[in-house]
Amino acid sequence: MEDTRVGDGPRVSVVVPVYNLADCVGRCIDSLLVQTFADFEVICVDDASSDGTPGVLDAYAKRDGRMRVVTLPRSEGPSVARNCGVEVARGELVSFVDGDDFVSPFYLQILVDAYDAAGEGSFVKAGNVRGLYERVRDTSWRVPSEGEVRVLVTESAIRDLLLDRLSVVAWACIAPRELYMEHRFPEGMVFEDHYVVFDHLAASAVVVAVDTPVYAYVTRPVSLSNPALHDESYPEGMYRAVEHLLDMSRGWKWDEEVAWAAAWRLALVVRYCQDVEDKRKVRKYYRQASNYLRANLRSIVSICEREHLSREQLRKIVIAAASPRIYWLLRMSLRRVGRIK
Repeated sequence: MEDTRVGDGPRVSVVVPVYNLADCVGRCIDSLLVQTFADFEVICVDDASSDGTPGVLDAYAKRDGRMRVVTLPRSEGPSVARNCGVEVARGELVSFVDGDDFVSPFYLQILVDAYDAAGEGSFVKAGNVRGLYERVRDTSWRVPSEGEVRVLVTESAIRDLLLDRLSVVAWACIAPRELYMEHRFPEGMVFEDHYVVFDHLAASAVVVAVDTPVYAYVTRPVSLSNPALHDESYPEGMYRAVEHLLDMSRGWKWDEEVAWAAAWRLALVVRYCQDVEDKRKVRKYYRQASNYLRANLRSIVSICEREHLSREQLRKIVIAAASPRIYWLLRMSLRRVGRIK
């Protein structure tokens, strides 16, 4: 798609990938249109929805000039939708919000203020409220209390991300549009943000972590985070993300940190493989993930003890390495009683 950005556009473009969300995308758009920060546009990229989503989006676009709708000719997934939104964005900065989530009225103000304080070329991530489920009743927000703000040089941010002390995903962030143009989301795979997030941080001048929760992450029965929908694309996507991390990290000085980051993701690969009915389709990922966990277990335990990392996460890794089947059965049991993902 042709680059259509113009110099006199809004400061921020909010890109919202949407697919068959007629029942809830209005909640997302409503939360964006009441932002305390005024200089922005909303770009909803409809990934060829087959329900009433196009009508909902068109109605909002007719009512509010800040709203733009881009319709893709066929459904190709959130990466294509995000990349398309970035291409047509007119803003200097870009933020992503998923169409089934919603945000605080202070969302953009907090992100932009942190970006301006840190300086040009920064990457800012905000806190989020996770674990909300489909039947969300209360979408109101209190005036947020100021959370901790950490300004990290790129190396520190990458190390924190490796150790899972910094959580960065596609949404609840803001960064220059040029960053997302140069480091696009990989298309045709799930866990695309796990794949590209290290590229985003490595290309940023500084990384700012604002712990104020201003983003509401909602899990729905048909969302990608629902375990019932796991097919072979799940272990494949996460495995590809780990492969990219291991390739990118060659020459880094954090061998054990990289092992930790790869390990908990590969434990998920083992789990997702167990969810796939036809195991032949995922045998490669299952074997290689299990082999990596067993080969690097000493380093994984060492970094966990030295850095006081999550013992619960370590237990999952150890069980996945020792007995993938037991790990899967344990996860299924906990999912039934505790509604974990």
